[in-house]
Amino acid sequence: MLTDPPSYPTKAPEPLRGEEHPLWSRQVEMERGMLHDGADRVRDRVVNATRQKTMTALAPVRGLLTDWLPDVAKDLREWVDSFDKVRGPKPISLAKLRYATKAVDPKTGAQTSEPTLADPFVMGMVALKVVLDGIATERHGITGLAMEIGRACEHEQQVRAWEKADPDLFHRIQRRLDKDGATEVHRKRVNINRFNHLLSTGELQVSWDKWGQEMHLRVGVALLDCIIRATGWFERMPDPNHVFKAGSKRGPKEVFVPKPGLLEHLAKELDHWELRSPAYKPTIIPPKPWTNTRDGGYWTPYVRGPRLIRFKAHQEAQKEWAADEYEAIDMPQEYEAINWLQDRPWRINKAVLAVMHLAYTHNMAIGGLPLIEPIPEPAQPADIATNKEALKKWKQQRAQAVKKNLRRLGACLRTDRLLGVAFEYQDFEEIFFPHMMDFRGRKYPIPVGLQPQGDDASRALLELANGKAVSSDETGGWIAVHLSACWGFDKASYEDRIEWVREREALWRRIAADPLNNLEWTATSGPDKVDKPWCSLAAIYDWVAFLDHGEGYISHLPISVDGTCNGIQHLSAMTRDEVAGAYVNLIPGDKPRDIYKYVAGLLQDELEAVERGGVNAEHATYWLDLCGRNLPRGLTKRQVMVLPYGGSKDAFFKYTREWLDEADPLPEELDWENPATLAMLTERTTRITWLSLKMWDVVRRVVSGGATVMEWLQETAKATTKGNQPIFWTTPSGFVVRHFYGKVLEKQVKVMLGGDTVQLRVGEQTADLDAASQLRGIAPNFVHSLDAAALTLCLLAAKERGLDGFTCVHDAYGTHAADMWALYHILREAFVLVHSENMLAAFRQACSTVVIGQLLAERHDLDFERAGELASEQLPQLPDMGSLNLADVLSSDYFFA
Repeated sequence: MLTDPPSYPTKAPEPLRGEEHPLWSRQVEMERGMLHDGADRVRDRVVNATRQKTMTALAPVRGLLTDWLPDVAKDLREWVDSFDKVRGPKPISLAKLRYATKAVDPKTGAQTSEPTLADPFVMGMVALKVVLDGIATERHGITGLAMEIGRACEHEQQVRAWEKADPDLFHRIQRRLDKDGATEVHRKRVNINRFNHLLSTGELQVSWDKWGQEMHLRVGVALLDCIIRATGWFERMPDPNHVFKAGSKRGPKEVFVPKPGLLEHLAKELDHWELRSPAYKPTIIPPKPWTNTRDGGYWTPYVRGPRLIRFKAHQEAQKEWAADEYEAIDMPQEYEAINWLQDRPWRINKAVLAVMHLAYTHNMAIGGLPLIEPIPEPAQPADIATNKEALKKWKQQRAQAVKKNLRRLGACLRTDRLLGVAFEYQDFEEIFFPHMMDFRGRKYPIPVGLQPQGDDASRALLELANGKAVSSDETGGWIAVHLSACWGFDKASYEDRIEWVREREALWRRIAADPLNNLEWTATSGPDKVDKPWCSLAAIYDWVAFLDHGEGYISHLPISVDGTCNGIQHLSAMTRDEVAGAYVNLIPGDKPRDIYKYVAGLLQDELEAVERGGVNAEHATYWLDLCGRNLPRGLTKRQVMVLPYGGSKDAFFKYTREWLDEADPLPEELDWENPATLAMLTERTTRITWLSLKMWDVVRRVVSGGATVMEWLQETAKATTKGNQPIFWTTPSGFVVRHFYGKVLEKQVKVMLGGDTVQLRVGEQTADLDAASQLRGIAPNFVHSLDAAALTLCLLAAKERGLDGFTCVHDAYGTHAADMWALYHILREAFVLVHSENMLAAFRQACSTVVIGQLLAERHDLDFERAGELASEQLPQLPDMGSLNLADVLSSDYFFA
């Protein structure tokens, strides 16, 4: 049985930093190469090599670019020239892709041409680079690819216009960027910002009209069309991932896919350094502390990391305004917390790494690892030219193969990155993860791939660098609790979980001795499904080692506990909702309550009642029979989970459909033109809609207090949307949330692609506040800001009480087994502290401040006091409070478990 030791650990000393650290010079070298993905060199060397006929000097990875670029440039030039020979309307994108301005010399009458900014080799190279990068990362939607190409082309032309107008200043800035080791991303950002500044001040004599979203789309589509014609290796098709939804007017979006054979070639030939090296990696010394929002995390100018706070607003102007505003805000607790969090040392779990690498290289595809070998595409039928049915079936089969190979290739690239970084860092005694925050205050590691908030494989590859001795058998029980949770046995009491683990000692020892010949830990489906295979393996290794060594065993395993539907926990605490609070373990109990299973039980009662004589009894029977007359918690889990974060009826439909697609999958090959197929899909959609609406009603009844809070937040925020101003509120940790969603105007754009007319949608962003998005986002963002505040207060308490290790994934916290009882108290105290003040009243006051400002701006006859009275009248009154005793959280064993 777990018991609570009486003392806390001693406070840890401050780590060595910067140049004081013995690995400083090594860290500098690692940062020098961290972001060097060769993008700048690829652009310059491909263009220059093409013109100078030195393409054989380029590495094989650049072979595709060099092979295709001349033909793409030639096709683009011919496309532009073709419109000089015809009258009538011309493509809007033509003006941006003309490579020469033709004119007649007034003296001689001869035709002249002056090269302009749109060099066809450069535009073609930009488009090809985006396409290849997009395929490798599964970004193959036509609209997204085209927009990215258009933006890149505008940037290229801006840079060339600047160089032509003021070469001295341009090259002086580029030399400084070269000296600083600027990356492509940083160079691009600096050049765009400086170009815009010089234009606004009149220092740069260039006439430049910003292209806008629609022009980006049109330019990008024109270049994609050139690539289709010139390379012969690409085609467009309806998205094979499209899900038919009855009543929807939108058909499948257009995607840009490679023809058979190209993916395999790409997987073998694309340069590993360019495509598989992540932009940001861990550090080997404690990260640079954040002292402002612009400088922290990485130490040298070689790595231009993101700012401390990333913002939701898409508009660049909004981002800049927000950054300036945060520079003037004092948030000492937030800076202290995130700096302590990123100072926690980690190391690579070599035992897990060895098993994962062996399984991956042997193509075992276990624990979520992808297959290395591609899925064969179907052979083209011999009578394809005359047999329409055979052609249609072949296209369907090939679309499925393309979809699977795209997913497989992306998964392989991610696994390559993950294992590559793990091997690179495996010999370091300590590694660290610089962190950043979002606009709600949530904290995220900056490195991609391998990081403590990654997927199951990523987290299993990491362990706490500073091991701690397990002081007793009871404290060692936390390892068993963690193992049972990773396996999926987490709805029982702590004592039952520990007993469950002890009963299976023989299994754990077999797996630890030979994991690849005892694969029970890899089951990802069926009744014996393991929730987190790789984390389970890491826990098995640690548990068996503890059994062998006994008390005093030095454990490095991060033990993690999760909140019970943390969003509903916060909503219940806001209004002291004792009903929903009980479902999510805000009050003590003998074992954890499972709100997902409780909702599934209520839903089952409803279905059985309908089946006995209600309308649509056949739908109820279908779902009950499918679930074996016992609706599982998995059917309701995601829907319940997302409700506090703005989950809508559409979200309930989406997650119900995803559950059904896994429980009762559709055939891979569907004849969309067959009336029977459409009837079947319509019936399936109707059943999903019917159940999701039933579930919506049940969930809203269970968490009626939380639903009331979300509606109140929307009504309160609604009063602030008239003045086009953000809403600010301060969380209990001192973080200031800036809430602003910009309006996006959607346009329908017709373009030519692959010889056909295609209609695409593009969002034109504006500087105006989007009232609907502002209201949709307020409830989830308010809840997120409170769980972020709770984490900050946890971090500060953990630092004060001397914890060495700390891991967090928003509403899941962890540390050493030896310190779990300290964390047990810390996270409960932090939650109570967050809700010790009335956060709804604080939010109402924040909205009142915005409304008062609007009233004073609109009516000059008002003084501040009268404006405050009017603002109070416009805002809804606070919701009624329930009878939940918040202090009960302090003694609730399964609040986090």
